[in-house]
Amino acid sequence: MKRVNLNILNDESGAVTVDWVVLTAAIITVGVATTVAINAQVGGISENISTYLADIDVS
Repeated sequence: MKRVNLNILNDESGAVTVDWVVLTAAIITVGVATTVAINAQVGGISENISTYLADIDVS
């Protein structure tokens, strides 16, 4: 009969990888949320500028 290696239960070599994956996912989520928020504001401002410039009469 084969003997089961119980050292695998105490092995924590993958724990650091899991921490980095969670940290990276959090950073990406914050970046995407920031991009969406900024994009919404810039879109509104650019429409206002476009309308203003279109209404100017150049002689």
